[in-house]
Amino acid sequence: MESHCNIWLSRYLFSITIVFMAVIYATILRLYPRPIPGVPYNLYATKRITGDLVEVQARQKAVGSIRPWFLEQAQRHGSAIVQIFLGPFAPPAILLSDYREVYDILTYRAADFQRGKKVEVFKGILPHAYPSMESFDPKYKDGRAIMKGLMTPSFLQSVSASQLYRVNVELLELWRLKCHMSRGRPFDIADDILTFSFDAILSTATGPPDSGGDLQHQMSNLQLHAEKLTSITRKMASVDEPISFPVTSPSPVRKALSVEEESLWKGFYMPSPRLYHWFNNLRPAVRKSRQTMRTFISARIETSALNIRKGYDPQCALDYILRGQVHDAEKVGRSPVFEDPRIRDSIYGYIIAGHDTSAGSLLWLLTQLVAYQAEQKRVREDLYNTYSAAWAENRLPTVSELSKPAPYLNAFIEEVLRVNCPVVTIMVNTRRDTTILGYQIPKHTAVFLNLTGSSLSEPSVPVEESLRSPTSRSCASRRGNWDKADSTKFSPSRWLRQTSDGKLIFDRSSGPTLSFSSGERGCWGRSLGYLELRIMLTLLLWTFELREIPECLRSVETYDSLVTAPKHCFIRLSEIVPGKGQAA
Repeated sequence: MESHCNIWLSRYLFSITIVFMAVIYATILRLYPRPIPGVPYNLYATKRITGDLVEVQARQKAVGSIRPWFLEQAQRHGSAIVQIFLGPFAPPAILLSDYREVYDILTYRAADFQRGKKVEVFKGILPHAYPSMESFDPKYKDGRAIMKGLMTPSFLQSVSASQLYRVNVELLELWRLKCHMSRGRPFDIADDILTFSFDAILSTATGPPDSGGDLQHQMSNLQLHAEKLTSITRKMASVDEPISFPVTSPSPVRKALSVEEESLWKGFYMPSPRLYHWFNNLRPAVRKSRQTMRTFISARIETSALNIRKGYDPQCALDYILRGQVHDAEKVGRSPVFEDPRIRDSIYGYIIAGHDTSAGSLLWLLTQLVAYQAEQKRVREDLYNTYSAAWAENRLPTVSELSKPAPYLNAFIEEVLRVNCPVVTIMVNTRRDTTILGYQIPKHTAVFLNLTGSSLSEPSVPVEESLRSPTSRSCASRRGNWDKADSTKFSPSRWLRQTSDGKLIFDRSSGPTLSFSSGERGCWGRSLGYLELRIMLTLLLWTFELREIPECLRSVETYDSLVTAPKHCFIRLSEIVPGKGQAA
């Protein structure tokens, strides 16, 4: 009897062991990527639990950014659509590198795609702002309506342009001082651009700071060290040796904004943004930054509401929003509500979105102005011709004069954004089972859309026309690529066309571009972004010549945040002699 029990027990334990091992084996198998049938992928990725992450991380170490890896896949596979695997248990994601199909998804296929992960990323910081809502969310239209009118030409020219112009003049004064102290030596202006962009977006959003902006504080600090720095430059042996200027500590609001921006962009890389934000929001530094930003915005709302009640004209975006709240309340006979979390989060989002993106774009623009000296000269000549009265009178163009477009300046900006798009890739999710370039893609699949690379800044990968969506095929004659115009060549002239009277004008429809995304959920602040870039470059090139720098200072190292931008940006300034159009 005992032997039978032992045999039974042994068989039972053996069966349990087999089941246990089978469960472990099945679990391990689930860790390995399971491809979508037919879609090209990196074969090695399916043999690793981590999928493509090993190679992605290697690219991060090599160039300081993971985003170039996303641009390489189309050419590697000879396919505009590939699938990628971004970690254990992660389902396959689709990577699309074709202008027409990306444009089509963003513009015409809202029924098939949604923001998906983006909603959770933004909701962890801006729960009441429209970026944290799907377009089909009933609250979306109300959230978007709060910002209504801020991107109209009349508001941008009458209010935003004045604030941007004022901050730009402060930057010119800072660089004039650095130009004098450097005595012809190069210096890194990456931090200056981040500071300028912060002051600019804060001023357009909530008005000038009461105690002066970060640029003014930087200027005051530099003046304290003027004598010491001048002495240092005189002792430096080579005029090509870069000089380092002291950097002031950022203001509490700028520090807080940096923490919030980091929290936001890191959320895009997390498997579960909701879980990430839950833990991240417990960190003391994050809690302190969140409180700093909310306290600042609440104080500005209080000041703005007081000015609106006094009948003052709007001086910033917040003023305009609150005045709109007053008008809406009067229509229905109620008192306006200024402490609305939707207003706070909308302004909060306005500041976050406008800081990093503008700074990244400006760093690329300045890098290319230094690299392409002939183009810099041509842009400056275009400015002198466009604003001839200001040049004849030896003064800066006024805010109102800058409303007149300078065609070659606009072409240069557009070309830099085409080649060095600050936002390399965005992500959407499939709302239902759908088809992309002939492949069946399951519901809830993450789809990465490249906004540069193949068919935009690199040669396109051929796509059979019959595989395209019906809406993509219908606009074949209007949406193409740059293959016939050499997409790899830096050529601002591609954005110019000649009118019947022989005049050259800027034409953004000359070819494909996705630098500000597209469709209803494209970059809402696009017009403000272009305005800031135009004003900044006009005043800069009017005042200074950006001379050549040593090859060793032309760094290609980038950093990843909400954008991808140069980590360093060295310039060598010479002040323009008024009335002569040349550097001193």
